[in-house]
Amino acid sequence: MHTDLFLALLDRENPRGHPVLAALLYAFCPAAAGWWLAGIDPLPRFDPHWQVLVDRSAGHTLKSALIQRGFEGLLDEARSYIQRVDDYRLRQGTLLAPKRCLTLHGIDIAFEKRFRHSHALEAIGGEWANFFEYLRAWVYHSPRWEETIGANNAETWSLASLQVRISSAHPTAVFPAWSLGKQGDALPAFGLLTTQTADGDLLRIDLLLRGVNAKIARAQPAPEIWRLDRETGEARLARACLSDAELAGWIDRLAVLARQGPYLPLGVFHNRNACRECGFRNVCYNDRGEPDWPRLEKVGGVRS
Repeated sequence: MHTDLFLALLDRENPRGHPVLAALLYAFCPAAAGWWLAGIDPLPRFDPHWQVLVDRSAGHTLKSALIQRGFEGLLDEARSYIQRVDDYRLRQGTLLAPKRCLTLHGIDIAFEKRFRHSHALEAIGGEWANFFEYLRAWVYHSPRWEETIGANNAETWSLASLQVRISSAHPTAVFPAWSLGKQGDALPAFGLLTTQTADGDLLRIDLLLRGVNAKIARAQPAPEIWRLDRETGEARLARACLSDAELAGWIDRLAVLARQGPYLPLGVFHNRNACRECGFRNVCYNDRGEPDWPRLEKVGGVRS
């Protein structure tokens, strides 16, 4: 899920067609780049892990966050689910992220409670899976990230703006990143939400490693970027894969493709899970959740 990218597209400090963002978006899906360059803004989908960091940064406990989101009638169910996951983790301790195993089933929520919380459910994407993912992210993933990074307990998560600039020939892009204070460090660490298939995030990682926190002097050292795995809860220090010249070359080539096309809907053809989480899903799929083939044919002719 590329929530940070979609939020960067909506940041008015970034002009539409910004070459860095256009290149990132084209690498994610050419059709998405075509829609954005045609003037369509993304509609970010509900992101349980992102929302957990939003709520933690606001000083919420899990209980207060659930109540604020309208799930005050499901606190007992939330406790029961967490206990079930704890018990399962004890039995499957040798597995990586056992809480995501298919053999771990959720809990039954009575129909009347599901109905009573329908409005709250719509606010988190209309799927009960998001509710349980939110619980897992809060209870298991974010504490593990904090422990691995070496967070200062007196500090909290905060959303920062990284100013990303590859070279003097490229304009600066503003990109959101989660900041977390570290023990004994003057500078915070930054977290980038990724998945186990994080190879698709290498371009984002290399770009953010060139980022500068907008609130800190530009003479600061390169930021420490951590890959926060949504699936396993692991945190790994990110390393650059490309030199400055190589990164600039790839950005330039992808930006040209973003301007000129083709805008093939690759996600529709080979990775519809990514489509479910895409901010441009509403223009590629119809109300029945099926690919809108006439629109998808149209995007191939879009020009900025």
